Order: sequence, then C-alpha cells, then structure tokens
Amino acid sequence: MAAQQPRVGGLLSALAELVVSIGGYYALRAVGVDAFWSLVAPGFGVALVAVIATVRRRRIDLVGLLVLFEVAASLALVLITRDPRVAAVRGPVYVAIGGLFCLATLLRERPMTAVSTASLASFGDPVRAAAFETAWREEPRYRLAMRAQTGAIGLILIIGSAVQADVLYSYPLSEVTRAIDIANVANTGMWVAAVVATAGLMAPARRIVLSVAGRSHDQGA
Repeated sequence: MAAQQPRVGGLLSALAELVVSIGGYYALRAVGVDAFWSLVAPGFGVALVAVIATVRRRRIDLVGLLVLFEVAASLALVLITRDPRVAAVRGPVYVAIGGLFCLATLLRERPMTAVSTASLASFGDPVRAAAFETAWREEPRYRLAMRAQTGAIGLILIIGSAVQADVLYSYPLSEVTRAIDIANVANTGMWVAAVVATAGLMAPARRIVLSVAGRSHDQGA
C-alpha cells in the first residue's frame, strides 16, 4: 500500500497567515501605525495570500476554506467592534482549531503525524514508503510514538493558544500593545515546545523505521 499523500496547500495558507499577521504587525508598528490598524491591515494580506493559493491549486480543500472563512469573519468582527484584541486573538483561535484537529485524528485509523511523516520523510522513495508502512502495520512502538506525537502537538497548540488569549484579555485596552507583545512571546514558546516534542518523539520512531528497512534489505539480499 502506498503512503497517503497529505494535502498541504491549505496548511501552507494557514502558516502564511501566521507569518503575515505577526510580521506585518511589527512592521507597521515600526513605522508608526497604531495598534488597531497594525493588527487589521495584515489580515487583508492574509486574505490575498489565501485567495492566490486557492486559485493556483484550482480547488479549495478543507483547510484552505477554513482559512478564507476565518479571515473574512474575523476582519468583519474586528471592524464592527473596533477592538484590537479581537484581531490579535485571531491567530491563537486558528491555531487552537489546528490543535483540536490533531487530537481528532487520533480517533482515525492513522493519526495526523503518521500520515504526514510517512509521506514527507519517504521523499517519494517506494522503499522508504514501504518501510514506514511496515513499521505502522507491525510495530506497536511505532504506532504508539506516532499517536503520542500527534497528541502532544495537539495539546501544546491548544494550551499555548489558550495562554495567549488569556494574556490578551487580561490587560485593559489601554495596554493592548504590551499584551500583544507578551502573547507573541508565549506564541514563540508554544512553537518551540511543539518542535521539541516533534523531534523528541520522532527519534525513537526513526530508529524503528530504520530497523524495519534494515530487515527488509537483509531479507531481499
């Protein structure tokens, strides 16, 4: 059985949203734009990136559609309320949805990281792909590592997003810029923790896959 190929177009749109939103905010603040418009303006850039990505793919996948809907809804809400915290919390809310998606895949036959790792790490090599498939089918430790990795990523994203939202709304509007700076520090810590968890749980999984590939090579020799 060939490894399943993940649809990454919408995911790239979601990552672009985070980069454009945070980078755009600090770029605009550096040239003297107030906090409200520094938060709102990058949203239009995010919408443009999402539309371009969708046009290039010539289809809308689930994640891409979620990005477009989330951007449109959040921009409308922030323009109505004129509350910069609504714009600032957009990123944490979206990341929390991603965390919930990770946890939801634990209910499927294969969790998110089992699918994405097999597809990306095989580099299109059928021998590598077969090793990942065999490891999933025959090695309980590999299945446990993939489920633990998916669960850890999901929990980190949800908890990190909740911390950011709490920070943003624990400060009064008069101190919103300070709240945003602190929330962005928490955001950085969240992603660092996600990377550490991913790498830490990938190490034993990699050893298992290499062992499976070695056995297959010996049997074929």
